[in-house]
Amino acid sequence: MRRKKYIWAVAGALSLMQCISAYAGTWTQETLGETKRWIYTNDDGSTADYEWVKDNGDWYYCGRWGVMETNTSVDGYYIGADGKMISEGDTLNPLYGERVCGTCYMKVNSAEDCGSYYKANVTLSDSSYYTNDELNQVGDVGSKIWIEARGDYGKISCVDISTSGDMGIEVKYGNDTYYFTKEDAVYTPYKGEEETLTRKIKDTEVLIPKNVEIIPANGFEVYKATLDTFVNEKMARLVPVFDGNTVCALYDDIINHAD
Repeated sequence: MRRKKYIWAVAGALSLMQCISAYAGTWTQETLGETKRWIYTNDDGSTADYEWVKDNGDWYYCGRWGVMETNTSVDGYYIGADGKMISEGDTLNPLYGERVCGTCYMKVNSAEDCGSYYKANVTLSDSSYYTNDELNQVGDVGSKIWIEARGDYGKISCVDISTSGDMGIEVKYGNDTYYFTKEDAVYTPYKGEEETLTRKIKDTEVLIPKNVEIIPANGFEVYKATLDTFVNEKMARLVPVFDGNTVCALYDDIINHAD
């Protein structure tokens, strides 16, 4: 974790262009167009660039020009909409360094509303970097897949991958065998929901900051949704996040994409 710098201040209402004196520094709010931001200035007049500061018991992180960061993660720690670092006991990242491809899907099994963030139990699945050994253990062999020519379901008997990385799916129907590519692997099981062949990576707990927009993929349709919608829908593809200023991977400290 980067060096933390301690300051002590008396908390108070923070209003436009109001300065709050603190030991070793001052917070100042500025307005740029419709955007308001807080800037921390050290007692020597320099801004706290890329530094952690502690104010009234709460940690904040200041980026370029001392601007307070919000709705992001730094050093594996989450920062909420109010700029405060979520409690250290909750913020250690269980997925830091995890290799998860861009075709990863995250299913939210349950989520606890913790104010400025969700604490969610999720299942991560991926369909992009199988090995032959893994393909025989993904649980897809024996699954039912629709065979258009038969107007009926057959059972997957084998899933394989070529040296060029192309996935092949073998499906048995009586004495006949049918072959599908990875692109053909979208099917409708008896419960009537579209699914794709996936390999379960792990079940884990993640913290999801609020007040950002994500773009989950629904088949080939891409649409914007708030994190509230994302959590309630229980399933979404991990794709770029828009935090109001920039578009980036879904909190790259949490999920490292490897397309």
